[in-house]
Amino acid sequence: MSTIATNNAGTLASPTANAAGFSALGWLAAGCIAAISCQFNLIPRLEFVVLAMVAVTVTGMVAMKITRMSALPRLMVLLYALPFATTIGYLFNADYVCWPGHQDASRYSYDHALMSRMLMTAMVGLLGLLTGIEAGALWFRRRRAGFKPDLGSTPVPRATLDGLVFLFLLGSAFMLSWLSTPKETILEASYGSVDRTLSVARKLNFNAAAAIAYVILVLLFIDTERERAGSVARRFKLRLVVLMTAYIVVFHQLLRGSRTVADLVAALAILYLTSADVDLDLLRARLLQRRRLMKLVLPLVLMVCAFLCLSKLRHSLSINKSLPSVAEVGGMLGKACTTNTWTNIALTNLGMAMEADDAPPPPLLGRTYLDYFLSLPPGALCKLVGYERPVERCRGPAWWYTIGMGGVHPIVVPYRNFGIVGAFAVPALFGVFFARCELLNTTYQLWPRFLYGAILANSLHWFWYGDMYIIRGVMAAMILVVFYRFTAQKKLGYK
Repeated sequence: MSTIATNNAGTLASPTANAAGFSALGWLAAGCIAAISCQFNLIPRLEFVVLAMVAVTVTGMVAMKITRMSALPRLMVLLYALPFATTIGYLFNADYVCWPGHQDASRYSYDHALMSRMLMTAMVGLLGLLTGIEAGALWFRRRRAGFKPDLGSTPVPRATLDGLVFLFLLGSAFMLSWLSTPKETILEASYGSVDRTLSVARKLNFNAAAAIAYVILVLLFIDTERERAGSVARRFKLRLVVLMTAYIVVFHQLLRGSRTVADLVAALAILYLTSADVDLDLLRARLLQRRRLMKLVLPLVLMVCAFLCLSKLRHSLSINKSLPSVAEVGGMLGKACTTNTWTNIALTNLGMAMEADDAPPPPLLGRTYLDYFLSLPPGALCKLVGYERPVERCRGPAWWYTIGMGGVHPIVVPYRNFGIVGAFAVPALFGVFFARCELLNTTYQLWPRFLYGAILANSLHWFWYGDMYIIRGVMAAMILVVFYRFTAQKKLGYK
């Protein structure tokens, strides 16, 4: 069988079919062993499970060769495993305390059997995710042997937005983001206060406003890519997208004490690194990719530090009315790995493990996914007609366990609906989907590229706050791509 080998930053790094097959079989075998261990309560010691979780995550990400960057699958594996980073402390201290700021959860840190069950169940899902990624990539290659990117250096007519439509969409993204922005900044009101959290979008029950804004910005970035390289239109559009994104990050997010825009930042950075421009000169593809990466390093590092320190900053600015000291900021960075937004996501896994130990309820058998379907109508319309959706901002899987704090890990819903089999099978289906999107992205066709960006723009919310975020993100992308095809005009660009 022939393998795909292209020189693009986002295309296949030419692993052999046999190696990919062995990798998929290896993850499958490990997943079956882990699932059987959970089913029959044959859970190893906590230190061993923690070490195995770290080893599986690192090995899976490093060995992944779906494309040269494999950006989407690697990001999703990282997002899946990151909530459990706090448990690494058990490798160095048997009396380690997870979630030190959560009184009810921290006392369970000493129950090593419970923590082992929580991690082992999560590892079943991680192994399923890796199995699906490798098997999906192998299946896709066999179906499309000789698959090549739809790209060349020859100018061809490509449909792009004219200036007025582009500005209309840019303004729409701004307005939707503004609707989700609380009135007061962290300089004026404490984070989490009632007045501060009631944004216009929340009052209208239009909770998807920000997500739609980010998907629009992804579409505009892709439209910029489709303009002819070096053209005035391309430079102008790119500057507008960057400026609008920067404004939203600073004034709609950071100054409001929020960091939900991290999805958008990750999406635009990865789209930039996997842009079709990298293939315009195949001999310099790797050099161009590295140059682009170097341009992103400093702003991304500063942004990550701001996100990590945000909880301390919003407390100091809203309560103490002063900036934290350098020592306090340094301490905040040090504690970020053990106490932060993503570590609190694992509290739902802890609640699930506690439930399994006490009195396991009967499986829901897909009822949650039916609730997802019944929750598809827009919130504003539902509020107008008086229809209550099964899954709302404060109602749904994220609130199943009282010990949780509003987030939900992607393993919780499959496990609660289909048991340990679902905990492996559903993430495996996710993995197949990610591998397919990663490979189709290398065609640089409009819909595969846009879908790839839309998934990235909702990735953190999907894996940390629930499936409805990606469902609404994909729905928005489907509507927007139809709008794009009707309004875009053909111009001379690069295929």
